[in-house]
Amino acid sequence: MLGQILAKVIGTQNEREIKRLRPLVVEIGALEPQIQALTDEQLRGKTVEFRQRIADGEIYVYDPSIPRLVKTFLVGRGPSGLVFDEPRKVAYVVGFGDNNISVIDLDPAHETQYHVVQRIGFPRVTPR
Repeated sequence: MLGQILAKVIGTQNEREIKRLRPLVVEIGALEPQIQALTDEQLRGKTVEFRQRIADGEIYVYDPSIPRLVKTFLVGRGPSGLVFDEPRKVAYVVGFGDNNISVIDLDPAHETQYHVVQRIGFPRVTPR
């Protein structure tokens, strides 16, 4: 009984989730005319463009609580691994193509949040 009353007042969990996501749906819907205006060839080109951006080391920071893409930045060619260090509020991204590790600041109190603050390089070893 109490649950039914609360659901009527504040809505069900599904209704609250739909309300939270509605602005994102509207934002995505606003992009539809731009995408529809693309020819099939241009749309294929977009796929190639995004694949290349990822291969070049572009990282996307997505905040699921908003939900929104927060930032994109380069970490080096071929990012292949990610480790979060919560106590230090940093992330480490392994750059397979550039043979390095990028250190990314995740601390909201810093001006460098979501920026690469250090790159740790490793010597290349050539097979014999």
